[in-house]
Amino acid sequence: FMAKKTPEVVQIEQQIKREGENAELNQKLERAKLDSRYFNFPTMRRFWYNAGKPITMIFFGIVLMYILPSVIDKNAKTITLMISLLLIGIGSYFLIWCIWIKKDFPTTLYYYGIIIMSIISPFLAYYLINYKKGLRTIIRNLFDFIIIDINDKFISEDQKRDYVRSYQNQIKKAIDGQ
Repeated sequence: FMAKKTPEVVQIEQQIKREGENAELNQKLERAKLDSRYFNFPTMRRFWYNAGKPITMIFFGIVLMYILPSVIDKNAKTITLMISLLLIGIGSYFLIWCIWIKKDFPTTLYYYGIIIMSIISPFLAYYLINYKKGLRTIIRNLFDFIIIDINDKFISEDQKRDYVRSYQNQIKKAIDGQ
């Protein structure tokens, strides 16, 4: 996007075109450009564009925190909490960066951020992997019960062929996504 200029900046630029460049007008132009900035962004539009993403991340992190008590599974609750904290943390970092007056954060802040992310990320990966393994185990046990136990214990010999055909069709539908 092209930066929109304030009327004062446009007026000074036109004056420079008419009168030619000089140190006083150039200094006046630079001062006018700096005065028209929003939190170090050339336009308010660019500021809100850059601030909108972190605000969205913080919002979704808060939404995840809000739904956290309704998550029943302990592992899913831990994963949701970690993702929520990451969203709020990363969103806060970028939102503070947007309104930070200086050009950049101090170097030590980056090191602290790297350390915190290095600590949180392995735990999040661990819980995600274990949660997926746990779901696989539950699904495998459920299929073993449906296919083996029910077939052996609860289906009569004359109905077994129909039962096998029925669960095979259901499994095929589940795999095909129907």
